[in-house]
Amino acid sequence: MAGGWLTDPGWLVNTVPGRVLPALDGAAGREEELAAAMYRASAHLHRDAGAGVRRQLLALDAARYGDRGLAARITAVPVAGEPAARWGVDWATGGMVTPQLIHTLTGHTRGVWAVATAVVDGRPVAVTGSDDRTVRVWDLTTGEQIVTLPFPDLVLAAAVAVAPGGELLVGFGGELACFSPR
Repeated sequence: MAGGWLTDPGWLVNTVPGRVLPALDGAAGREEELAAAMYRASAHLHRDAGAGVRRQLLALDAARYGDRGLAARITAVPVAGEPAARWGVDWATGGMVTPQLIHTLTGHTRGVWAVATAVVDGRPVAVTGSDDRTVRVWDLTTGEQIVTLPFPDLVLAAAVAVAPGGELLVGFGGELACFSPR
C-alpha cells in the first residue's frame, strides 16, 4: 500500500513523478486503483510538467474516468507559486472507462506492448509484457495479478498456451515459464 497517499490529491499533484510512479504499484482498493490508473493515463506528460500543469492534467483525467468529485478535489489542490485554479473540469469526452470495463489491470510502470490470453481451469488469464521489463500474469475473473516476471530487456511479444495438465505456458523474449493452477 502506498500509505494512503494515492487517495491524497495534494500528494499526487505536488509530488515529483519519480516518487509517485513507484507507489502506483502498491494501489489497494478501488479508490487507490482508480487514482493509479488516472495518474498513469497522462504519466508520460508529468515528467516534464510542473505541479500546476500536473493539477490540470490529473483533473482532466479524473473527469475522463468519470469521477467528477476527484476532479474537483484535484482542481482545489494548492500549488506553491501558482494561483488557485480558476477553472474546474465538469466532464470530459474520451472517457477512459465504459460500462463493459470489469477490471483495470494496473501494475506496469511503462507502456504495455504485448498481450496474450488463455483459459486455465475455466478461468480466463492474461499475460502482459511491457517496456518496464516485466511480464505479468493476471486472473481476469478477479483482476488480480498472479505473478510478475522480470526480464532484462523490453518485452515486445508474449504467447501463451495451456498444456494438457492445465499448466499455463508463457513465452516471451526467448524465455519460457510454466505455471501450475492452484
